[in-house]
Amino acid sequence: MLLQRGQSMNIKKTGYAVVFICAAAMFTAGFGVNAMAKSSSLSKAVTSSKKTVKETTTKAVTVEETTEATTAAKSEKTTKKTSSGRSKGGSSSAASKKATTTTEETTEKATVTETTTETTTLAPPVDANGIPLTGVELAVHNIIAGTPKDQWAKKFTADWKEETVENNDYVLKQRNVTFENGDIFYMHRYNFKKNDQNPLVTGLSIPGSKIEIRYVDQNDNWYMSTNIENTAYETLFIDTDKASLIIGVPAVYMNDTTANTLVRVPEQEKKVVITKEDSGYRLTYEFPRNMQVMGEIWVLRSNYKLADWTNAKHFEALKHDLSKERRLCWDGYYFPIPYNYKPNAPNMIYRHPSNYAGASFVKSATFLATKDLGYVMTKICMANQNAQGYWQTGPQSEWLMSDFSIDGGFYDTRFNTDFAENLLYAYQAYNDEEFLDALVRYGEFFKSHAADHSYPTQNGGILVEDYGHNKAHTQTHVSLNHQLAELNLLYRMYDLTKHQPYLELADKMLLAVEDTRDQWVLPSNNLNYAVHYTGTYNTMVDYPFLTYNDLYTTRHLLRTYFNRNSDTVQYLMDCKLDWMKKNNVTGYYE
Repeated sequence: MLLQRGQSMNIKKTGYAVVFICAAAMFTAGFGVNAMAKSSSLSKAVTSSKKTVKETTTKAVTVEETTEATTAAKSEKTTKKTSSGRSKGGSSSAASKKATTTTEETTEKATVTETTTETTTLAPPVDANGIPLTGVELAVHNIIAGTPKDQWAKKFTADWKEETVENNDYVLKQRNVTFENGDIFYMHRYNFKKNDQNPLVTGLSIPGSKIEIRYVDQNDNWYMSTNIENTAYETLFIDTDKASLIIGVPAVYMNDTTANTLVRVPEQEKKVVITKEDSGYRLTYEFPRNMQVMGEIWVLRSNYKLADWTNAKHFEALKHDLSKERRLCWDGYYFPIPYNYKPNAPNMIYRHPSNYAGASFVKSATFLATKDLGYVMTKICMANQNAQGYWQTGPQSEWLMSDFSIDGGFYDTRFNTDFAENLLYAYQAYNDEEFLDALVRYGEFFKSHAADHSYPTQNGGILVEDYGHNKAHTQTHVSLNHQLAELNLLYRMYDLTKHQPYLELADKMLLAVEDTRDQWVLPSNNLNYAVHYTGTYNTMVDYPFLTYNDLYTTRHLLRTYFNRNSDTVQYLMDCKLDWMKKNNVTGYYE
């Protein structure tokens, strides 16, 4: 008899025998004494879900057998003669064969087979301090424990160290990441302890006798020169005949990080200067010694080629903004702050919940530059996950405050879901369980958000609110692109972990889209941005192609994972595609 997980088999002793629940059925089917003895001796001890010790003893009797089947409903005794001409439920010929067998076996001594199996109680999982896991921590542990671990490549490891060094001049925070092949990424942040008219001048040397300098210029085109005078205030990609290096801009920020923001000081930012040395080249950069500002620089260097500059895909993969409008900083990936966010100031940037450049690097992590940068950027941004499980937006949005009373430090489902997808791909690319842990923590948070902040639809679906906060606020709207991105992530997480609640929630969210199908299409065939919006601040116009791409992904996942389609998804795609073609929109998936 096959047992489902968590079930145990009831056993009761009667006279000389201890018989499983199924024993009565075995004997009425005509099993002889010898068959029963063999079956009993081969039976494995069944351990209950509480891991208690079970002891089974089986005694074979040659002439008459008594079995007692015990259930929660009743107990029934059945006595059968194996030497009679017919066994209950069997043919007379079968009974004759069984009788012959029984007669031969009466000359043998009754045999006793005793099997005793002991199992020790498994200790519950504990944290680093030896405290048993409970609640979300236990749920995360169990999901990770049930995730297949043998399907990804060898673990990508790196030695990650952070320390603070202080002298009379400045406090230096430094992060050093050393990869298995010897590649090194480091980031330095300087906070000055005194003002001085003379800047801090520092730098590094690289070996080589020939040099190539590349960067993406202000017109978004790649530029290359072998002249060391031709540098720019950009992220530089430098190759010599002996080394390869990527160096970010020597950034200068005001010494204030309120609401996860930074204010650039562009007039004090200077480009990297390259000079020739006997053994190679010297890269020099500087920061103003000023107590009101801080300086920051990051470098990735290797003894191997970080990119193949004969490969057009490498150019395209590295063409991300890490120095112009967006910045890779000590604690995350920063974007220009929207006009309606507070605080607000010229040249202000804010820490974004997502990591679009790093996520792109992870997806194209087939060469050293993208593999190293994708790993580092994802790790840096991952560290901002809060105790609830999400990545907050620090500044206050005037729109969200006006319409929903949502303050700064809010939860944006789209940005968070995009970063969670980054974590999923990072786990697959690097086989590092820290990425999986952060992903599952977010999954647990999202499940609770969906349960508490959603609208039910007529057939049992749910539309999940776009925004949240740990303080009370008004219910928010539900935009189609958020809903689709979330259910797409859940399908991917189910495919990765096989955790059934992810699949069930994704299906309920898709059902909600199908239930509200007619609410998503406008007379122009463009898509309605959101439903359940009762505010007045936002015009709620759909993106040119983003929502179409989300629908395209949903269709792809349904076909790939489950071999099924959604008529509603296809209908919405057809409507949006018609509108995009009429309005000369490009950039959508084909």
